[in-house]
Amino acid sequence: MRTRLSLVLWMLPVAAMAQGSGGETRFVRRLDAVEWRHGSVWQWAGEGGALAFEQTAASRFFLLGGRATNIQDEYQGRLRVERPVRERWSVVADARTLTYAATDLRQDAALAGVGYRSASGMSVRPMAGFMRDRRGGFDDAGWVGSLDLTAPESEWGDGWHIRPGAFLEYGDLGARRILTTRYATGIRYEEAGMRLGLDLRHGRSRREGYTSSGFLNSTPSPHIESIRTDTTGFRFTLGGPLTRTWRIGLDVDAWNVLRRVENRYRSEGVDPLYDSQSLRQSLDSRIHLVRNGPRFDTDLSIAWGVGIRRASLVNTQGLPQDQVNRREALLADTEADQDRLEVALDQAWTPGGRFSWYWGGSASILRYDTPESNPDDRDELALAVRLGQEYRLSEAFNTRIDLAGEATHYVFLKAVRSIENNWRRSIRLRNTSDWTPIEALTVRHQVWIRANYTVEDFQLAGRTGNDQSAREWGFETDTDLRLTPGWYLRTRVGRQELRIGKLFWGEFTEIPLDTLVTWDATMEIRHVRAGGEWSVGMRVFRRTDFQPRAVNRIPEGTRTATGLQTTHQWGPVVRWSLPLRGGHEIAVAGWYQVQAVRTRLYTIYPEAQREAYLANERRAVWRTFPNLDASVRFAF
Repeated sequence: MRTRLSLVLWMLPVAAMAQGSGGETRFVRRLDAVEWRHGSVWQWAGEGGALAFEQTAASRFFLLGGRATNIQDEYQGRLRVERPVRERWSVVADARTLTYAATDLRQDAALAGVGYRSASGMSVRPMAGFMRDRRGGFDDAGWVGSLDLTAPESEWGDGWHIRPGAFLEYGDLGARRILTTRYATGIRYEEAGMRLGLDLRHGRSRREGYTSSGFLNSTPSPHIESIRTDTTGFRFTLGGPLTRTWRIGLDVDAWNVLRRVENRYRSEGVDPLYDSQSLRQSLDSRIHLVRNGPRFDTDLSIAWGVGIRRASLVNTQGLPQDQVNRREALLADTEADQDRLEVALDQAWTPGGRFSWYWGGSASILRYDTPESNPDDRDELALAVRLGQEYRLSEAFNTRIDLAGEATHYVFLKAVRSIENNWRRSIRLRNTSDWTPIEALTVRHQVWIRANYTVEDFQLAGRTGNDQSAREWGFETDTDLRLTPGWYLRTRVGRQELRIGKLFWGEFTEIPLDTLVTWDATMEIRHVRAGGEWSVGMRVFRRTDFQPRAVNRIPEGTRTATGLQTTHQWGPVVRWSLPLRGGHEIAVAGWYQVQAVRTRLYTIYPEAQREAYLANERRAVWRTFPNLDASVRFAF
């Protein structure tokens, strides 16, 4: 098999080693989900060379009946060594390993080579070595080589700067191949307030495995599946002053992604697998005018973007025509063209020292075109408005009000889905107040209201409408009181209520379907000393939730009806953080959660079992959850 590898001087600069050594170990348990994660970087540099070791390890699982289930263990480690042998030459080595236990994947590689750094700072590092890759029950090994090119940012002429870079890695593992290339060049120009930037990027990857992951080949098999991806793109930015107060800017992004899925067979006489390829292209641009004045600011922007998605079979000759037609039809349903135009305006006005006003809005239209066989063809009109005011009554009190609304109209252009045409409207109001009546007390109070409405354009005779409403309101009050120097009392109280209903838009009424109410309160004593902090307190949580179908089960029978489920949670909360010498830190946050759940049915029980059913309603289902978030950060 012939493989062509092309190097174009360009590239995205490879990230440099971290300048400090350190890491973090963290353990988190939230209800029945448990996660442990560790990451660290250790490096040393001196006249005799440089050495760096990086690693990340993670384990996640869920507790079910006291036993760990769905265990996912991951580990990645990398060791890099460099030792000078002459003025500009050095010996370099790179070893890495990664393991994903959930998919039985393990990959190990070790490479060695030489490095050269020119007087201008450009670095070239060719390396070769050995790689072992195990996945899907198969174990492959072979040689691997890499080439790393980096260059510092250099100045060309007056105001022009360029920074190229490149990376290539190719591995021959016998039955399989791997390939990674990245090329990029960054160019920028700055002069007299004018700013220009151009980033050129290209990447190519090739990954081969035994477990199919293509669109048409989702069943695991021993066939070798090769996934090749080519990504090319650029980003262009331009900005500069028009007048003393007005500036103009232009941003353009373009991407081309070609993905090809091919299969090779390990044995003869097997059913053919169909190779496919997909193409994604996008172009997004935005031009904006910005005015910054002493009292009035304006930001006007116009955005336009297009995108296409194409998919097709690669191998069709000699294959059953009916199977080819069926698979090509499936791929055609994934194709689409879209274009989007948006106009947005944001303004702010500060008439005096106490008042600030801001307002804005946007309007956009999205056209989503699909083949005849795909009914997703649609237009989307989106409108949004924003209005706000901030008022500072004094140094001790200020308040802010935000009002926002959105409306989106979905219009499906094919008759088969036109019944789904609908308007989705939402409105949000939030008021935030900060009050400091005395130096030792700070109170923040927030109140918010949200409402969402979905209204269909058409209503068929004899069919129940699907119009829906969701309304929510809530408040939250936080207080922080300094008792003595270093000692604080912190409280938090909040309430939220969510109502979901069947909407009758013409009468603007609803039939309630569900109501969820939550209360949350916390009180803590906090102590701050020498940069460290600890707090201890109590948290109480209460939730009531309407149940369309609740069950009350006793030995004599079972009743099912609508009901109300009440959940109470309470327990101590602890937070502790302690900075240590040398940049180390220990942090712990926990909540020992005691939970009691009760369910009450809206029904009439049989007289013979009524007391037993009512006693079961009063009886709670108890559980405890030791929620914990503990971390240790260290630095050297």
